[in-house]
Amino acid sequence: MRRLFLIRHGLPAFPEAEKMCIGSTDLPLSPTGRLQACLLAETLRGISFGGVFCSRLERSRRTAEFLDPEPICLPGLEEMHAGDWDGLTFRQIRQRWPALFALRGRDPSAAIPGSEPLERGGARFLTAVEQALSLREGDIAIVAHATVNRSLICHALGLPPTQGRRFPLGYCAYCVFEYEGGSFSLRPEDINLPARPPLTDALCRDLLEAAGLPENTRQHCEAVSREAVRIGAALNEAGLGLDLPLIRRAGLLHDIGRGGAGHEALGAAWIRALGYEREADIIARHHELGSLAPDEAAAVYLADKTVKEDLTIPLEARFAASLEKCSGGEARAAWQRRLGEALRLRDMINKICGKEIIA
Repeated sequence: MRRLFLIRHGLPAFPEAEKMCIGSTDLPLSPTGRLQACLLAETLRGISFGGVFCSRLERSRRTAEFLDPEPICLPGLEEMHAGDWDGLTFRQIRQRWPALFALRGRDPSAAIPGSEPLERGGARFLTAVEQALSLREGDIAIVAHATVNRSLICHALGLPPTQGRRFPLGYCAYCVFEYEGGSFSLRPEDINLPARPPLTDALCRDLLEAAGLPENTRQHCEAVSREAVRIGAALNEAGLGLDLPLIRRAGLLHDIGRGGAGHEALGAAWIRALGYEREADIIARHHELGSLAPDEAAAVYLADKTVKEDLTIPLEARFAASLEKCSGGEARAAWQRRLGEALRLRDMINKICGKEIIA
């Protein structure tokens, strides 16, 4: 008996972040999609695949490269062509074909003008999957697309392809089929499995690399993480019960959105989309803390305010260096507000610890 791991690609980079109908339309992975693929690789790390296959579409190929740097692009694994709707946003589709759009919400078998029929696309995909199984021995992985993946689910369960939308498939979610004697079988509990492994320090570092952060930013994240854990440990010695592993992970990831506007909100949105809510909450507050409390977010916040590049320096010296970047009265007022917040928090933590923990 062999296993087929059938995977949906990561989140594509939709123009203007507006979801589209993308059958044959070729889009790259978004930053969130790359992070999802990184989690997928960690989830499946212990499995030795005889081969990793993908379609020619970039969102499939780039996801597969996280599993194998040289995946096999196999014709027939592409998503079904969506005809006149392919490449349009759902808002545009709703405006141009309101009646058909509403009908397909009730009856997914209603044909899109010019689209590939479900039966034909499913047969084409099944042939390609069987070819992949014939090309390699052992377990294999195929990174493909939602509609064609659903067609194989229906085939394995003995359902018509029109029933495919009964099965939600998240980005980088996977299904585990058994293949024996030319037949596929699939247990309901092996459908739409999420790639959400425990968030270890090593995985945090992999996520920073997948996000494309340069080496100097990653070194800064390491330094902030170390300093935040030091602050948290001092507070724990004073009787608080802070979660040091959470502090370490959030410190490592705090600048994952660096390079984008509002990087703290952007990074938090990415990590929240991956399912790590507690880390995301801390990342969202590392630039402006909001409430002053000696908690995990405060440890990461103050560490970020005392680490310049990868060196820890006094708090006021760190703020003095950042003042040079402020142009205009509004920016300087925000700088002054953040400095006051950081000084009050520093004094609070030093008082709790009964000694100078933060200079």
